[in-house]
Amino acid sequence: MITPIVFTNFVDFDSSWGHRRDVAGYAAGLELFDRRLPELMELVGEDDILILTADHGCDPNLDRY
Repeated sequence: MITPIVFTNFVDFDSSWGHRRDVAGYAAGLELFDRRLPELMELVGEDDILILTADHGCDPNLDRY
């Protein structure tokens, strides 16, 4: 049996809001993701594994990274 893997990068958090220091946009994006997460969870099967992670963190409130 072939076990598929799906890798998805939600790049907007970083490129659209993080690097542009758009705190309000970043917060709105996270809130939207949080609201939609239950839809994804309904699709996860009993034998599936779901891992949510970040490649790095950055605080758009800081003067530098």
